[in-house]
Amino acid sequence: MLPPLARTLPDLLRENAGLRGEQVAVIAGDRQATYSALHARAQAVAAGLRGLGIGHGDRVGMIVSNRVEWLEICFGATLAGAVAVPFSTWSTAKELAFLLVDSKVKVLFTLASFGENDFVAALRANAPE
Repeated sequence: MLPPLARTLPDLLRENAGLRGEQVAVIAGDRQATYSALHARAQAVAAGLRGLGIGHGDRVGMIVSNRVEWLEICFGATLAGAVAVPFSTWSTAKELAFLLVDSKVKVLFTLASFGENDFVAALRANAPE
């Protein structure tokens, strides 16, 4: 197997989608995604972010556990020229309040909850905007 030619995350995904399109790229629990499907979803995320005015150097927050969507958002953010900023799903409401301000994210993808953490409630209380 030859090493990849890509030097960026978006290029690596694009290259693998072209070379290995229908091969499985990721397995998360009972879900799978091929390289082509992952690339298509990442492009959709990137288009959505661009539609929100997100571009080069902007920060995109992620409160997402280990799942296919994590990769879709991360690759999508980089395809849009943004920086993916993952937050721990174990962060407390107080920690999230600090992290959101400190990281300067312009948009945030989040699970509604994870374990006992209710992210929607924490965000409404600490960052209603």
